[in-house]
Amino acid sequence: MSQKTRRWAFIVGALLVTAAAVSSLLIYQNTSANGGENTKSAGTKAEELPVPVEVATAELGSVSSFLESSTTLEAEKSADVLAKTDGLLTSVRVAEGDTVREGQVLAVLDDTEKKLALEKAKLKLAKAEAEYQRAKLAFDQKLVSQHDYEKARFDRDLAASEVETSELELRYTEVRAPFSGRITERMVVQGKTLKKGDPLFTMADFSSITARLYLPERDVTSLRTGQPVEIVLQALATTSFKARIRDISPVVDPKTGTVKVTAEIGERSPAIRPGAFVQARIVTDTHAGAVLVPKVAVLREDRDDFVFVVDTAKALKRKVTLGYGANGAVEVRDGVKAGDRVVVAGQSSLKDESRIEILK
Repeated sequence: MSQKTRRWAFIVGALLVTAAAVSSLLIYQNTSANGGENTKSAGTKAEELPVPVEVATAELGSVSSFLESSTTLEAEKSADVLAKTDGLLTSVRVAEGDTVREGQVLAVLDDTEKKLALEKAKLKLAKAEAEYQRAKLAFDQKLVSQHDYEKARFDRDLAASEVETSELELRYTEVRAPFSGRITERMVVQGKTLKKGDPLFTMADFSSITARLYLPERDVTSLRTGQPVEIVLQALATTSFKARIRDISPVVDPKTGTVKVTAEIGERSPAIRPGAFVQARIVTDTHAGAVLVPKVAVLREDRDDFVFVVDTAKALKRKVTLGYGANGAVEVRDGVKAGDRVVVAGQSSLKDESRIEILK
């Protein structure tokens, strides 16, 4: 082999050795890099912190289904008190909110003219009575015709009717309560001149307060008179009262397709006022011994409901079947048993088998 050939062989060999060394170095660096990332991932997984959560215990209880409807309370007996005669209002004896009894004087009108009219009517009656007696005596003696006798009797009866009218007008100067109840509105003041028919007061009997509910026909078929109803005041959501169904209308409103159901409140409380806006709930079914969890524990994903149940230091995601719900709790028919602890706060950060830290 010539010297030139040996030189080229040496160069090629050196290049091959260098290429092999570079390849080995790259493989080593790549292996080291992957190993570092794996080590870093393992370290991250090992250092994953538990999610702080709050839990509640599933308990056994009773839960019901309801028919709900909004309405306003009404006094069973309510009326406007109107002026029955003309005159000057001289005295107003009640104010809004006063309790009155049937027949109590609420206001007084000036009666001077009414008294004079009554005296005049009485004098006219006395004169007509005297003329009638003379005509009767003359008729019995056949001294006057039957026509004259009948006219005298008619005049006497007409004068008697005028006396009764005058007496009635005089009584109407005292405005009296038509029934026992409370004054809910006063529309007049002393010194006002009234005409017959002018509104003076509005009053209501608070002894019977009702709630009229208009429910779909399909929902009324299962109702019955005497069935309990819960009335919740809109202004005081924590305040409720017991009522019962008193009447169920036998007809369906053709315009709305609803049936009127009247519930009567049996309790008496200053908080129960006609006109108050309320939510009425009628119990239609009750499940006793149901497994109940707070509603806030339930999450929805697609069309499924699920909760996170505590298992030692982990949270297990469980699909649940729900039933009735009320008062912040919901019935779980499948997926949770009484005594299980469910996550009620922090569950949005969880996944199945996440580590958790329970906050007390």
